[in-house]
Amino acid sequence: MKRLKFIWLLLIFSSSVIAQNSLFDGEVNTTKKVLILMHPTVYNIQNFTWLQEHQIVNLENTELVGLFFENERYNYSQSIKYIDSLQIQNWHLQKISGKLSAENTFTENELTNNFEKVFNLSNGIIFFGGPDIPPYLYGDKTNLLTEITDPQRHFFEASFLFHLLGGSQNENYIPLLEKKSNYIVWAFCLGMQTMNVAAGGTLYQDIPTEIYGLNTVEDILKMNENDVHKNYNKPLTWDEEMTGAHLHKIKFIEDGFFTAKLSYSTNKNPKVYSYHHQCIKELGKNLKTEATSMDGKIIEAVSHIKYPNVIAFQFHPEKYSLYDENKTYLSTFNDTTKISFYHELKQSNSLQFNKSLWTYFSEIFNE
Repeated sequence: MKRLKFIWLLLIFSSSVIAQNSLFDGEVNTTKKVLILMHPTVYNIQNFTWLQEHQIVNLENTELVGLFFENERYNYSQSIKYIDSLQIQNWHLQKISGKLSAENTFTENELTNNFEKVFNLSNGIIFFGGPDIPPYLYGDKTNLLTEITDPQRHFFEASFLFHLLGGSQNENYIPLLEKKSNYIVWAFCLGMQTMNVAAGGTLYQDIPTEIYGLNTVEDILKMNENDVHKNYNKPLTWDEEMTGAHLHKIKFIEDGFFTAKLSYSTNKNPKVYSYHHQCIKELGKNLKTEATSMDGKIIEAVSHIKYPNVIAFQFHPEKYSLYDENKTYLSTFNDTTKISFYHELKQSNSLQFNKSLWTYFSEIFNE
Protein backbone atom coordinates (compact mmCIF):
# COMPACT_ATOMS: atom_id res chain seq x y z
CA MET A 1 0.00 0.00 0.00
CA LYS A 2 2.78 2.42 0.92
CA ARG A 3 4.60 1.56 -2.32
CA LEU A 4 1.47 2.27 -4.38
CA LYS A 5 1.01 5.60 -2.60
CA PHE A 6 4.66 6.49 -3.28
CA ILE A 7 4.29 5.64 -6.99
CA TRP A 8 1.08 7.75 -7.17
CA LEU A 9 2.82 10.75 -5.58
CA LEU A 10 5.78 10.30 -7.91
CA LEU A 11 3.48 10.37 -10.93
CA ILE A 12 1.78 13.53 -9.71
CA PHE A 13 5.13 15.19 -9.02
CA SER A 14 6.47 14.20 -12.46
CA SER A 15 3.35 15.56 -14.14
CA SER A 16 3.71 18.81 -12.20
CA VAL A 17 7.34 19.26 -13.25
CA ILE A 18 6.40 18.75 -16.90
CA ALA A 19 3.51 21.18 -16.61
CA GLN A 20 5.64 23.84 -14.95
CA ASN A 21 8.29 23.77 -17.66
CA SER A 22 6.12 23.05 -20.69
CA LEU A 23 6.77 26.17 -22.75
CA PHE A 24 10.57 26.20 -22.54
CA ASP A 25 10.98 22.42 -22.74
CA GLY A 26 8.88 21.94 -25.87
CA GLU A 27 5.79 20.45 -24.21
CA VAL A 28 3.69 23.21 -25.79
CA ASN A 29 3.06 22.85 -29.51
CA THR A 30 4.35 26.20 -30.76
CA THR A 31 3.30 25.40 -34.33
CA LYS A 32 -0.05 26.48 -32.91
CA LYS A 33 -0.74 29.96 -31.59
CA VAL A 34 0.14 30.44 -27.92
CA LEU A 35 -1.81 32.62 -25.50
CA ILE A 36 -0.21 33.44 -22.13
CA LEU A 37 -2.53 33.80 -19.14
CA MET A 38 -1.02 35.36 -16.04
CA HIS A 39 -1.82 34.25 -12.48
CA PRO A 40 -3.32 30.88 -13.52
CA THR A 41 -5.24 30.07 -10.34
CA VAL A 42 -7.83 27.32 -10.42
CA TYR A 43 -10.53 30.00 -10.62
CA ASN A 44 -8.88 31.79 -13.57
CA ILE A 45 -8.47 28.50 -15.41
CA GLN A 46 -12.09 27.53 -14.73
CA ASN A 47 -13.31 30.98 -15.73
CA PHE A 48 -11.42 31.15 -19.04
CA THR A 49 -12.33 27.55 -19.87
CA TRP A 50 -16.01 28.40 -19.30
CA LEU A 51 -15.74 31.36 -21.69
CA GLN A 52 -14.32 29.05 -24.34
CA GLU A 53 -16.82 26.26 -23.77
CA HIS A 54 -19.71 28.72 -24.10
CA GLN A 55 -18.15 30.37 -27.17
CA ILE A 56 -17.71 33.78 -25.58
CA VAL A 57 -14.05 33.41 -26.54
CA ASN A 58 -13.34 31.54 -29.80
CA LEU A 59 -9.68 30.71 -30.24
CA GLU A 60 -8.57 28.57 -33.16
CA ASN A 61 -5.61 26.18 -33.01
CA THR A 62 -4.36 27.69 -29.73
CA GLU A 63 -2.31 26.47 -26.78
CA LEU A 64 -2.98 28.16 -23.42
CA VAL A 65 -0.04 28.66 -21.06
CA GLY A 66 -0.57 29.81 -17.49
CA LEU A 67 2.52 31.76 -16.44
CA PHE A 68 3.45 32.21 -12.78
CA PHE A 69 6.35 33.30 -10.60
CA GLU A 70 7.74 30.80 -8.09
CA ASN A 71 7.67 33.38 -5.27
CA GLU A 72 3.98 34.26 -5.55
CA ARG A 73 1.88 33.35 -2.52
CA TYR A 74 -0.64 31.23 -4.43
CA ASN A 75 -0.07 27.46 -4.32
CA TYR A 76 0.02 26.55 -8.01
CA SER A 77 0.13 22.84 -7.30
CA GLN A 78 -3.66 23.23 -7.04
CA SER A 79 -3.77 24.47 -10.63
CA ILE A 80 -1.50 21.68 -11.83
CA LYS A 81 -3.70 19.04 -10.18
CA TYR A 82 -6.82 20.67 -11.60
CA ILE A 83 -5.47 20.58 -15.16
CA ASP A 84 -4.29 16.99 -14.69
CA SER A 85 -7.60 15.87 -13.20
CA LEU A 86 -9.62 17.16 -16.15
CA GLN A 87 -6.99 16.15 -18.71
CA ILE A 88 -7.28 19.53 -20.42
CA GLN A 89 -5.09 19.02 -23.46
CA ASN A 90 -4.43 22.62 -24.53
CA TRP A 91 -3.67 24.00 -21.04
CA HIS A 92 -0.11 24.07 -19.67
CA LEU A 93 1.64 25.81 -16.80
CA GLN A 94 5.02 27.51 -16.91
CA LYS A 95 6.95 28.48 -13.78
CA ILE A 96 9.43 31.38 -13.85
CA SER A 97 12.21 31.53 -11.27
CA GLY A 98 14.55 34.29 -10.14
CA LYS A 99 14.90 37.17 -7.71
CA LEU A 100 12.79 40.30 -7.94
CA SER A 101 12.47 43.34 -5.71
CA ALA A 102 11.15 46.87 -5.95
CA GLU A 103 14.65 47.99 -6.92
CA ASN A 104 15.00 45.80 -10.03
CA THR A 105 11.38 45.60 -11.23
CA PHE A 106 11.76 48.28 -13.90
CA THR A 107 15.12 47.30 -15.32
CA GLU A 108 16.83 44.26 -16.75
CA ASN A 109 16.93 41.56 -14.06
CA GLU A 110 17.22 37.80 -13.53
CA LEU A 111 13.91 37.26 -15.33
CA THR A 112 14.68 39.35 -18.43
CA ASN A 113 15.78 36.40 -20.58
CA ASN A 114 12.71 34.39 -19.61
CA PHE A 115 10.42 37.32 -20.39
CA GLU A 116 11.97 37.51 -23.85
CA LYS A 117 11.63 33.74 -24.38
CA VAL A 118 7.94 33.80 -23.41
CA PHE A 119 7.35 36.78 -25.70
CA ASN A 120 9.10 35.12 -28.65
CA LEU A 121 7.16 31.86 -28.21
CA SER A 122 3.70 33.42 -27.86
CA ASN A 123 1.18 35.57 -29.72
CA GLY A 124 -0.53 37.36 -26.87
CA ILE A 125 -0.94 37.71 -23.11
CA ILE A 126 -3.73 38.50 -20.64
CA PHE A 127 -3.26 40.01 -17.17
CA PHE A 128 -6.09 39.43 -14.68
CA GLY A 129 -7.38 41.14 -11.55
CA GLY A 130 -6.11 40.92 -7.99
CA PRO A 131 -5.08 42.83 -4.85
CA ASP A 132 -3.51 46.27 -4.36
CA ILE A 133 -0.12 47.13 -5.83
CA PRO A 134 2.57 48.23 -3.34
CA PRO A 135 2.57 52.05 -3.68
CA TYR A 136 6.36 52.23 -3.43
CA LEU A 137 6.42 50.80 -6.96
CA TYR A 138 5.02 54.12 -8.17
CA GLY A 139 6.78 56.36 -5.68
CA ASP A 140 3.96 56.88 -3.22
CA LYS A 141 3.43 56.35 0.49
CA THR A 142 1.02 53.60 1.57
CA ASN A 143 -2.57 54.66 2.26
CA LEU A 144 -4.17 53.11 5.36
CA LEU A 145 -6.83 51.54 3.09
CA THR A 146 -4.28 49.89 0.79
CA GLU A 147 -3.86 46.15 1.40
CA ILE A 148 -0.63 44.60 0.15
CA THR A 149 -0.96 40.80 0.19
CA ASP A 150 1.38 39.48 -2.52
CA PRO A 151 4.22 41.88 -3.43
CA GLN A 152 6.15 39.23 -5.40
CA ARG A 153 3.24 38.80 -7.81
CA HIS A 154 3.20 42.55 -8.37
CA PHE A 155 6.97 42.71 -8.96
CA PHE A 156 6.62 39.87 -11.48
CA GLU A 157 3.70 41.25 -13.46
CA ALA A 158 4.89 44.87 -13.36
CA SER A 159 8.34 43.82 -14.52
CA PHE A 160 6.93 41.74 -17.38
CA LEU A 161 4.72 44.64 -18.52
CA PHE A 162 7.69 46.99 -18.31
CA HIS A 163 9.71 44.61 -20.49
CA LEU A 164 6.83 44.39 -22.95
CA LEU A 165 5.93 48.08 -23.19
CA GLY A 166 8.70 50.12 -21.60
CA GLY A 167 8.17 52.99 -19.19
CA SER A 168 9.32 56.43 -18.13
CA GLN A 169 11.43 54.88 -15.32
CA ASN A 170 14.03 53.85 -17.91
CA GLU A 171 13.83 55.76 -21.19
CA ASN A 172 16.78 53.87 -22.67
CA TYR A 173 15.14 50.46 -22.42
CA ILE A 174 13.85 49.10 -25.75
CA PRO A 175 10.46 47.35 -25.22
CA LEU A 176 9.96 43.83 -26.51
CA LEU A 177 7.00 44.99 -28.61
CA GLU A 178 9.39 46.98 -30.77
CA LYS A 179 10.25 43.59 -32.31
CA LYS A 180 6.61 42.53 -32.78
CA SER A 181 4.32 45.56 -32.53
CA ASN A 182 1.09 43.62 -33.22
CA TYR A 183 1.60 41.37 -30.19
CA ILE A 184 -1.61 41.32 -28.10
CA VAL A 185 -1.58 42.57 -24.50
CA TRP A 186 -4.92 42.75 -22.69
CA ALA A 187 -5.40 43.52 -19.00
CA PHE A 188 -8.27 43.74 -16.54
CA CYS A 189 -8.63 45.74 -13.30
CA LEU A 190 -5.35 45.09 -11.41
CA GLY A 191 -3.90 44.27 -14.83
CA MET A 192 -4.70 47.77 -16.09
CA GLN A 193 -3.35 49.38 -12.94
CA THR A 194 -0.16 47.32 -13.24
CA MET A 195 0.22 48.29 -16.89
CA ASN A 196 -0.03 51.94 -15.92
CA VAL A 197 2.48 51.62 -13.08
CA ALA A 198 4.87 49.67 -15.33
CA ALA A 199 4.69 52.52 -17.85
CA GLY A 200 5.59 55.02 -15.12
CA GLY A 201 2.10 56.11 -14.08
CA THR A 202 0.53 56.44 -10.63
CA LEU A 203 -2.68 55.40 -8.85
CA TYR A 204 -5.36 56.76 -6.58
CA GLN A 205 -5.19 54.34 -3.66
CA ASP A 206 -8.84 54.71 -2.63
CA ILE A 207 -11.55 56.16 -4.85
CA PRO A 208 -14.17 57.20 -2.25
CA THR A 209 -11.76 59.00 0.08
CA GLU A 210 -9.29 60.49 -2.42
CA ILE A 211 -11.62 61.43 -5.29
CA TYR A 212 -15.02 61.94 -3.63
CA GLY A 213 -13.97 62.89 -0.09
CA LEU A 214 -16.16 60.22 1.52
CA ASN A 215 -15.09 58.20 4.54
CA THR A 216 -18.04 55.95 5.45
CA VAL A 217 -19.90 53.13 3.77
CA GLU A 218 -23.22 54.83 4.51
CA ASP A 219 -22.16 57.97 2.62
CA ILE A 220 -20.98 55.95 -0.37
CA LEU A 221 -24.32 54.11 -0.55
CA LYS A 222 -26.04 57.50 -1.06
CA MET A 223 -23.97 58.20 -4.21
CA ASN A 224 -25.19 57.94 -7.78
CA GLU A 225 -24.85 54.26 -8.72
CA ASN A 226 -22.61 55.18 -11.69
CA ASP A 227 -20.04 56.74 -9.35
CA VAL A 228 -19.64 53.57 -7.28
CA HIS A 229 -17.05 50.95 -8.28
CA LYS A 230 -17.73 48.01 -5.98
CA ASN A 231 -20.64 46.87 -3.81
CA TYR A 232 -20.33 48.73 -0.52
CA ASN A 233 -23.28 46.78 0.89
CA LYS A 234 -20.93 43.85 1.35
CA PRO A 235 -19.10 45.27 4.43
CA LEU A 236 -22.46 45.50 6.20
CA THR A 237 -23.21 41.78 6.12
CA TRP A 238 -21.59 38.41 6.69
CA ASP A 239 -23.78 36.78 4.04
CA GLU A 240 -21.51 34.85 1.68
CA GLU A 241 -24.03 35.23 -1.13
CA MET A 242 -23.54 39.00 -1.11
CA THR A 243 -21.54 39.98 -4.19
CA GLY A 244 -18.68 42.43 -3.92
CA ALA A 245 -19.21 43.55 -7.52
CA HIS A 246 -21.25 46.44 -8.87
CA LEU A 247 -22.63 47.30 -12.31
CA HIS A 248 -22.33 50.88 -13.56
CA LYS A 249 -22.28 52.78 -16.83
CA ILE A 250 -19.21 54.08 -18.67
CA LYS A 251 -18.70 56.55 -21.49
CA PHE A 252 -16.39 56.30 -24.50
CA ILE A 253 -13.80 58.76 -25.75
CA GLU A 254 -14.57 60.02 -29.24
CA ASP A 255 -12.47 58.55 -32.08
CA GLY A 256 -11.01 55.93 -29.75
CA PHE A 257 -10.87 52.15 -29.48
CA PHE A 258 -14.55 51.62 -28.74
CA THR A 259 -15.85 53.99 -31.41
CA ALA A 260 -13.34 53.28 -34.18
CA LYS A 261 -12.72 49.53 -33.74
CA LEU A 262 -15.96 48.35 -32.15
CA SER A 263 -18.24 50.91 -33.84
CA TYR A 264 -19.92 52.12 -30.65
CA SER A 265 -21.16 55.70 -30.64
CA THR A 266 -20.25 58.02 -27.78
CA ASN A 267 -23.92 58.30 -26.74
CA LYS A 268 -23.96 54.61 -25.87
CA ASN A 269 -23.24 54.02 -22.20
CA PRO A 270 -23.14 50.29 -21.46
CA LYS A 271 -22.99 48.87 -17.98
CA VAL A 272 -19.85 47.07 -16.84
CA TYR A 273 -18.87 44.86 -13.89
CA SER A 274 -16.55 46.59 -11.41
CA TYR A 275 -14.90 45.41 -8.22
CA HIS A 276 -12.09 47.79 -7.23
CA HIS A 277 -11.27 50.73 -4.99
CA GLN A 278 -8.14 51.98 -6.77
CA CYS A 279 -7.71 53.52 -10.23
CA ILE A 280 -5.31 55.39 -12.49
CA LYS A 281 -4.19 58.84 -11.36
CA GLU A 282 -1.43 59.91 -13.76
CA LEU A 283 -1.17 58.03 -17.05
CA GLY A 284 2.01 56.13 -17.80
CA LYS A 285 4.21 56.59 -20.87
CA ASN A 286 2.41 56.13 -24.21
CA LEU A 287 -0.95 55.25 -22.66
CA LYS A 288 -4.13 57.13 -23.56
CA THR A 289 -7.65 57.15 -22.13
CA GLU A 290 -10.32 55.23 -24.05
CA ALA A 291 -13.26 55.34 -21.62
CA THR A 292 -14.18 56.98 -18.32
CA SER A 293 -16.84 56.79 -15.63
CA MET A 294 -19.97 58.82 -16.37
CA ASP A 295 -18.69 61.74 -14.28
CA GLY A 296 -15.30 61.58 -16.02
CA LYS A 297 -13.35 61.12 -12.78
CA ILE A 298 -12.30 57.47 -13.22
CA ILE A 299 -10.36 56.13 -16.22
CA GLU A 300 -12.15 52.95 -17.29
CA ALA A 301 -9.98 51.85 -20.24
CA VAL A 302 -6.64 52.72 -21.82
CA SER A 303 -4.77 51.80 -24.98
CA HIS A 304 -1.19 52.20 -26.16
CA ILE A 305 -0.25 54.99 -28.57
CA LYS A 306 2.36 52.89 -30.44
CA TYR A 307 1.14 49.30 -30.20
CA PRO A 308 -2.36 48.73 -31.65
CA ASN A 309 -3.27 45.54 -29.77
CA VAL A 310 -2.47 46.78 -26.26
CA ILE A 311 -5.70 47.55 -24.41
CA ALA A 312 -6.65 47.50 -20.74
CA PHE A 313 -9.95 47.75 -18.88
CA GLN A 314 -10.63 48.82 -15.31
CA PHE A 315 -13.80 46.70 -15.41
CA HIS A 316 -14.25 42.92 -15.81
CA PRO A 317 -15.68 41.62 -19.11
CA GLU A 318 -13.87 38.32 -18.45
CA LYS A 319 -16.09 37.19 -15.54
CA TYR A 320 -18.14 34.19 -16.63
CA SER A 321 -20.97 35.19 -14.25
CA LEU A 322 -21.85 38.00 -16.67
CA TYR A 323 -22.89 35.44 -19.27
CA ASP A 324 -24.49 32.79 -17.06
CA GLU A 325 -28.15 33.56 -16.51
CA ASN A 326 -28.37 30.97 -13.73
CA LYS A 327 -25.68 32.60 -11.60
CA THR A 328 -27.35 34.83 -9.00
CA TYR A 329 -26.24 36.90 -6.00
CA LEU A 330 -27.49 39.19 -3.29
CA SER A 331 -26.55 42.80 -3.94
CA THR A 332 -28.38 44.92 -1.37
CA PHE A 333 -28.22 44.79 2.42
CA ASN A 334 -31.35 43.27 4.02
CA ASP A 335 -32.70 42.28 0.58
CA THR A 336 -33.52 38.61 0.03
CA THR A 337 -34.01 38.99 -3.75
CA LYS A 338 -31.04 37.76 -5.72
CA ILE A 339 -29.81 39.42 -8.89
CA SER A 340 -28.37 38.00 -12.09
CA PHE A 341 -25.67 40.07 -13.78
CA TYR A 342 -26.74 38.44 -17.05
CA HIS A 343 -30.30 39.77 -16.81
CA GLU A 344 -29.22 43.20 -15.59
CA LEU A 345 -26.84 43.56 -18.51
CA LYS A 346 -29.41 42.27 -20.96
CA GLN A 347 -32.11 44.65 -19.72
CA SER A 348 -29.73 47.62 -20.05
CA ASN A 349 -28.59 46.57 -23.56
CA SER A 350 -25.09 45.99 -22.18
CA LEU A 351 -24.67 42.23 -22.52
CA GLN A 352 -23.71 42.43 -26.18
CA PHE A 353 -21.12 45.11 -25.44
CA ASN A 354 -19.30 42.87 -22.98
CA LYS A 355 -19.47 39.95 -25.41
CA SER A 356 -18.23 42.13 -28.28
CA LEU A 357 -14.92 42.72 -26.51
CA TRP A 358 -14.23 38.97 -26.62
CA THR A 359 -15.44 38.74 -30.20
CA TYR A 360 -12.91 41.41 -31.12
CA PHE A 361 -10.16 39.71 -29.10
CA SER A 362 -10.86 36.40 -30.82
CA GLU A 363 -10.75 38.02 -34.25
CA ILE A 364 -7.39 39.72 -33.80
CA PHE A 365 -5.87 36.69 -32.09
CA ASN A 366 -7.00 34.32 -34.85
CA GLU A 367 -5.69 36.54 -37.67
